[in-house]
Amino acid sequence: DETFTVDIDSSEDRFSEHERRVRRGERLKELVSGQNLIERLEELYAEEMRSLMDNFIKLSGLNGTLLKELGVIVETLKASLRLKVSGLKNSYWVELFDNLDTITSRLTSSSRKALLGTLMENTAVDYSASNAYNIVLWAIKHANLYYDKQLLTLYKALSSKENIRLYKSNTHYVEDSWRYNQYAGELTHYALEYRLVDHLFDAISTDYKAERGMGPVARTRIEDILTIAANLGFQVRESESDFKWTAGKKNLFHMSVDGEEEVFMAVRAFKNGNLHLQFSISFIKRFSLEAGRLNGWIRSPKEAQDEMGLDEDEANAMFSSNFRLSPMSLGDLLPYYEAPQEDVVQDPLNSEDYSPKQKVAFGNGTLF
Repeated sequence: DETFTVDIDSSEDRFSEHERRVRRGERLKELVSGQNLIERLEELYAEEMRSLMDNFIKLSGLNGTLLKELGVIVETLKASLRLKVSGLKNSYWVELFDNLDTITSRLTSSSRKALLGTLMENTAVDYSASNAYNIVLWAIKHANLYYDKQLLTLYKALSSKENIRLYKSNTHYVEDSWRYNQYAGELTHYALEYRLVDHLFDAISTDYKAERGMGPVARTRIEDILTIAANLGFQVRESESDFKWTAGKKNLFHMSVDGEEEVFMAVRAFKNGNLHLQFSISFIKRFSLEAGRLNGWIRSPKEAQDEMGLDEDEANAMFSSNFRLSPMSLGDLLPYYEAPQEDVVQDPLNSEDYSPKQKVAFGNGTLF
């Protein structure tokens, strides 16, 4: 008893991954002035990795015969070490990704799943500040692609014969050819009406996956609309989860405009599975203009005026308004638990791993 003082029941290994993350979260708050999440995680990762390796190195110092007599199989030890190292890397990358909500909160459900899925495929590399900054920069670049793509995806999903109005110059549309055009992807140069019918199948549902009377597909659609709205500059007060859904009952989502509360959209759900949506005129104009710009249908605010009937001020204010991240905002994306001193300029990208050309690109925002 005096020799073997290790208490296995109270050792670190007995804690679940959730408990270890809670304990790690407490330690993350011990940041020095100006230190951000990436740098603190690197310190904790190195500390945990040293502890892990020290324990296995102690085992490797034992006599081979003794290990055999104790029933220890070397190949099993190697496999265990590989598994623990892999798990440790993964847990630190997950910790970082969970703190990228500045990026992921602006993604729709499918975009968020795709981006995080790609990031998780790269957790086999060591956690280090250099690797983390590179991955966050990759996430910034690709998040912007997702922000644009998801706007177009939602726009197309809401496009149906009764939901659109053609640009003034679009004289080639024939109503009877709608189905063919949809299939061939040829329907172009149109804006959405501010009143829409979204043809789903679970707007009102009693399925076991339904919540507050609405199925998961319709719930996701509403949340995706709110995400796109936020990216276009509309801060909506309510979320889908704030409402109970009853067939035919109108639920209102509000936004603040110049300090005044206005209705962003009114939503009715019906038993046939459809959602009836009535949007703020300002939102549907901006949404349609940005979809036209990203599709290449509109190339300037002047074209938006001519095609969509906007006035000059509206067209200029709305053009290219979809949210974008920049490498210049990298330092603001990661939590700082203690503010840096005012007279110290923090440069999270000050690393010998970056070439002089890259550092210039970071400074002027031309990296991508």
